[in-house]
Amino acid sequence: MPRLPAELRPARLRAWLNALPLGELDLTTRCLLDALGNIRQRSLPARQRFALLEEFIPLLGLLLPELATRYTSRPLPMARDERDAVELSTALQLEIIHAYQQVLTDSSRVVLFGWRKLVATSIHRLFRFRSNILCNYRLCYMPYPPGVWKQLYWFFRLVEDNGLLATRIRDPLTRRKTTILEEFKRLLLLSLLSPNSLERHHADEIHAHLHDWLGRTTLHTPRRGMDCTGQYVLDLDGDRPPQLQPAEAAPLRGARRCLDTRRLVDELRNLLASPPEKLSRLSHDTIENVLACWDRSGVRDNERHFSHQSTEVAIGFCHIREVIGGQTQGRGLKADLVDESNSGYCFSFRAGSVSIGLDDLVALRDPHGGSWRLGQIRWMQSRGHNRVRVGAMLLSPEVLPAVARDDAAGDRMDCLLGVNQPHPVLYLPSEPGIDSAEQLGHFTRLVNPERETRFELLESFAGNAHFDAYRIRMDDAGRPSLN
Repeated sequence: MPRLPAELRPARLRAWLNALPLGELDLTTRCLLDALGNIRQRSLPARQRFALLEEFIPLLGLLLPELATRYTSRPLPMARDERDAVELSTALQLEIIHAYQQVLTDSSRVVLFGWRKLVATSIHRLFRFRSNILCNYRLCYMPYPPGVWKQLYWFFRLVEDNGLLATRIRDPLTRRKTTILEEFKRLLLLSLLSPNSLERHHADEIHAHLHDWLGRTTLHTPRRGMDCTGQYVLDLDGDRPPQLQPAEAAPLRGARRCLDTRRLVDELRNLLASPPEKLSRLSHDTIENVLACWDRSGVRDNERHFSHQSTEVAIGFCHIREVIGGQTQGRGLKADLVDESNSGYCFSFRAGSVSIGLDDLVALRDPHGGSWRLGQIRWMQSRGHNRVRVGAMLLSPEVLPAVARDDAAGDRMDCLLGVNQPHPVLYLPSEPGIDSAEQLGHFTRLVNPERETRFELLESFAGNAHFDAYRIRMDDAGRPSLN
């Protein structure tokens, strides 16, 4: 492994970087970490430190996407090698961010010729790499660390106060010139995306189109009495990501900015209505996913009740069948109910060896009544030490084990019966290449813990790679119950 030159100059550093083995990703990444730490610890003039940091940019543009392929769109809990890749990518970008911050600190102590360009470029780089780190946190279901948004807002106010927002700088990774304002809006838009509905190809499509979409958004200072309903509010004195301004909210006070995405949302809606052949490298499901994040006109309007009660959960069709059917030793997984509403619930638990996937089924025991509710996992968040927080959309207020039978052929199929109104819902595991509706159509009788009855398949209720669900009509109109 080539040694870092003792006398650091851009040309010598460039030669050292070019000699690193790109085929050994982990080793090269750790060498870059050591080199950046070395540069950060040295006493160097601001301009020299800045020139050295710029030499790292091309290599980072190659390494970071490779590291990202190791940990994006993976189930929780993450494997050790996946966590290592996240930590390496984040540590590498944090190191260069801290080094650029040092350039800003050093340059503020003296008046340099070209100070504005040096500060503008350093903050442009800082926003770009910080945007990548925030994406890492989102893609890996991790919460934002304390202080990160407070720091970002501080740098935003610095460039805003010095009239640098419109300064155009060449993007370090795409080689396209963008303004600091565009980079800040990119960061904000990416922070609003939900990793729970995005796969790797969605993220690639979003990054490919994001520069064009930035022009359809505005970041403005709200005037006194302005209605900002439906816009995202930035509290520049706080430490929170942009928050949606609800209807009938209190007037905005203090240092606030509003991100208005309405023009972008209108354009995406029009694209969604277009035939697929008119879309350029952009799929309908990607548009639907970003609209779900950036168009919040349909946000939850029912009350959320916070709770700190202990309960049990079961995850996945087979585990749910075993637990609620009494086929396992003991009970479900111990969990803490965080909050609940009419549309779903949030809980946290220690995952251990349990694999959790988005859109999978999850059953939660009602801490009050003892019955089981059935939901679909909509988001996950890693809380460290193998603890995971999960948000679930309610599918059925009560779920029972059931068996569908075909008396003529003597076949049977394990199911879950959701007690929904006006029609019950039948859940069964999804199997590749098998039409579950056609398969279920041969079964005529349904057995649950209380009785056996004939049933008729009505329509699809929900479905994905984990499960299929159908509304059914049962001959017996009485409500099935475990009581």
